[in-house]
Amino acid sequence: MKNIFIKKIKNALKTETPLDNIKEIIAQYDEIERLIIWRDTVISTGRCHGSLLKEVEDINEKIKNSGYYEESVNEYFDRKIKEYFESF
Repeated sequence: MKNIFIKKIKNALKTETPLDNIKEIIAQYDEIERLIIWRDTVISTGRCHGSLLKEVEDINEKIKNSGYYEESVNEYFDRKIKEYFESF
């Protein structure tokens, strides 16, 4: 996630209004970071059921669509294992 953030900052520096673009990028990053912390807290406390489950799923979708999402190592292995077994 931090690599994508750095790339976006570098690209923003090349624009006509770099400060405005950087402020927007930082605001987006902060919002995604808060969502990730909230999601992880809900999941770790075991309250991830009912209406909170729907919110966690919505937040996961927002994180993936934000442009700051990077697949974790566990997600990568899970995806590869799933692809392997689906190929049979």
